[in-house]
Amino acid sequence: MEERTSQLNQLQSQFTTMTKYATALQMYIGLREIEKKISETAKYIEDLENRDHISEKNLEVKIASGIQTISSKVKSFGDIYIKTASSTLQTKAGRKDQAQYLVSELDQIKPSFLTQLRNPANRETLRIKACRILPDGKFIILPYRKKQLLLFSNDGILIRIVVTFTEDTCDACVVRNNTVAVALGNQTTLVDIEKNKIIETIKPSHECYVVASDGNFYGTKEFENEVSCYDSTGEPLWTLQDKAIVYPVGMTLDMNGFVYIASLGNNSVVVISSDGKSCKTILTETDGIDEPYGIDINKDTGMMIVSVNYGQILMSMETMIQLFVYQV
Repeated sequence: MEERTSQLNQLQSQFTTMTKYATALQMYIGLREIEKKISETAKYIEDLENRDHISEKNLEVKIASGIQTISSKVKSFGDIYIKTASSTLQTKAGRKDQAQYLVSELDQIKPSFLTQLRNPANRETLRIKACRILPDGKFIILPYRKKQLLLFSNDGILIRIVVTFTEDTCDACVVRNNTVAVALGNQTTLVDIEKNKIIETIKPSHECYVVASDGNFYGTKEFENEVSCYDSTGEPLWTLQDKAIVYPVGMTLDMNGFVYIASLGNNSVVVISSDGKSCKTILTETDGIDEPYGIDINKDTGMMIVSVNYGQILMSMETMIQLFVYQV
């Protein structure tokens, strides 16, 4: 009601002003508008009256005689006791505790060597640009400057050439069971492993040489010995430079979000915590890691493969391709 009163007062003031300065036409238009608003207000008040909203209502409470008798005789309805039990709520640790937890988890990563895969001696020497583990345990491999996607059995035997490209291959990742994304620099292709054919070609707005993600995106600057993580919008989340990382190339992630790096410059494999604050060398030359490049982890089984001897001119044709297999 106060709001409606204020509106009517404002209209009255406008009417007074119109009588002094407005023309006849302006007066006519203004009065029509004032009449419309007054009619709305009148209808509003009428509705309040019809719905009995304006009537004054008083509430009275009469306490039953039985209740009055109880309240006079009963001095207390009982006693209140507080029983304390330890909480079962699990909370996420703060930043300091979380960092200590990640370092502890990092220390527990100790890969155990399973096997070394080699190809028959009747094939030419290849250097591996990228290697990935398929869900069924087979491997896909991108050989350096061969423009091919190769399929290998889980014991390291070449099954077939899946696809031959017109451009050099850069990297690959498993999209789903039988589909693999292959980066070709100026485009990315989706390949059906079973049907041995390209099913889709994607042309990004910029050159793409690495395809890997877990929601966030990860990249390396080889010459700056730097590893970085970005969110889906491209905003940087963290960047790590460490003396343990020298010319980082291949990259993969495990189920906990830890980042594994093939450190080509110092013949090692390094794992970085998910927050990018700490890292640890888990494999070195003493483990047979010599010029590593491709690396991948099966997130379900924890099996890791690392390609070695990337840049060497190998004397024996038997060692045309070497994959070290570890359990992490």
